[in-house]
Amino acid sequence: MSVRSLSPGRNNALLTALGQVIAAILLLGVSVRAPGASDQELDAAYKQGSKLLEPYLVLSDRPARDATTRDARAQILEGIRLLSTVTEAKPENWAAFWLMGKGHQSLRDHVAAEGAFKRSYAINPTHRDVARELMIESICTGHTGAAVAVAEDIARLNPRDAGLAANLGLAYLADGQLTKARSATERALQLDPEDRITRGLLSEVVSVQGGRKPSKYCPP
Repeated sequence: MSVRSLSPGRNNALLTALGQVIAAILLLGVSVRAPGASDQELDAAYKQGSKLLEPYLVLSDRPARDATTRDARAQILEGIRLLSTVTEAKPENWAAFWLMGKGHQSLRDHVAAEGAFKRSYAINPTHRDVARELMIESICTGHTGAAVAVAEDIARLNPRDAGLAANLGLAYLADGQLTKARSATERALQLDPEDRITRGLLSEVVSVQGGRKPSKYCPP
């Protein structure tokens, strides 16, 4: 079982639930002056890099364009390169790091994605989507203890968020903490009893508790 297989619907607790956030991130200006680059040049680099990556971003509410072709890979890498010029000039720009992480994620480069999300999280640790993406990529790289730490922190800040409670259950499951995984997932269902995705996660936790071999919890 993968994160993706648990998340077929729009009400997605395990992949990024961006909603209105993605538009804000894609349109966020950089407003920075650095040696050799004007404000206008950096703003253009941010907007062009975002535009190149946007069709390939793995989101919960629409399919991503195929990122496996040569042209797609070139476009994604160019988008990441443009955004890296922004982060070099303004290393506190969490949104640019987040988009770079999403670009690496679309290429299934989980190590690079985790690294970019770590930078974004270090700047903006209270943002739900930043924490969620870092948690997922830490699971993908096998850093499940780190995934748990991030999921615990963001869930603690948002105790009524059913999706973040389910994310915490997934992180515990990936880390082999089955009792905590069940408790967190059951809490998520208390917060949102109609969430079929979380019910699927609870079924997975119960099956693993019963002796079934854990699945892979990284999106394919």
